[in-house]
Amino acid sequence: MAITNAQRKRIRSLHTSKGRREENAFIVEGIKAVEDTLQFFECLMLVVTRETQQRFTSLAPQARIEVVSTEEMGRLTELSTPSKVLAVYRMPQNERFDIERKAKEGLVLALSGVQDPGNLGTILRTALWFGIDHVLLSEDCVSLYNHKTVMSTMGALAHIKAYRCDLARELDFKDKGIAIYGTYLENSENLFQCQLGTTGVIVMGSEGQGISPTLNPIVNRRLHIPAFGDCAHPESLNVAAATAVIISRFRSLQ
Repeated sequence: MAITNAQRKRIRSLHTSKGRREENAFIVEGIKAVEDTLQFFECLMLVVTRETQQRFTSLAPQARIEVVSTEEMGRLTELSTPSKVLAVYRMPQNERFDIERKAKEGLVLALSGVQDPGNLGTILRTALWFGIDHVLLSEDCVSLYNHKTVMSTMGALAHIKAYRCDLARELDFKDKGIAIYGTYLENSENLFQCQLGTTGVIVMGSEGQGISPTLNPIVNRRLHIPAFGDCAHPESLNVAAATAVIISRFRSLQ
């Protein structure tokens, strides 16, 4: 059974940022990823193969379900191996949360200019693993609903409260006693030797440029991850790996 050309064109368009904006929708692929996200997003359409039809009819009896062949699924995806289910979800609104309150209660993660969708997805997945479910994205970060980002989160996207914003404005807490930690290679404290708190905001920079200069006056705790050993090493860690190291250090204090 084939879907219509209009449906196929619409789904294919969701692989682009322009298409997602115009349709106000995004896609999730894979049995586990769809099962993990079905109850958290408004489902506009489920595209399934015959072998998964009954399974998802039971899981989402109210959803619009289109049954297609494996060959047809291959025309809808950018994955090398087509999945057995594809969900089209309405894109959630960019809803602000109480950043100041969250930063006083626990840890908030802020990402400045992260460009790689795989890195962003891995960071979100890592943050959730360590109990950080409120994340700020600068306006120049890659899309939260980029297909590669979504796939990299492994379902964590459904449990993260993310807000895209002007970080310099939103994090300008002035004299409110909130620690804003940032990662820098120079003029910074050794992550493993300094005293850290259990609340505040952790700012991570982009892959190539680091933290935006507009945030420098706001960051009041500068940290770096020291390199160990005498062998040659790269100038810096991948941002997703660095985020995991830093968050784990904060959690070791609890």
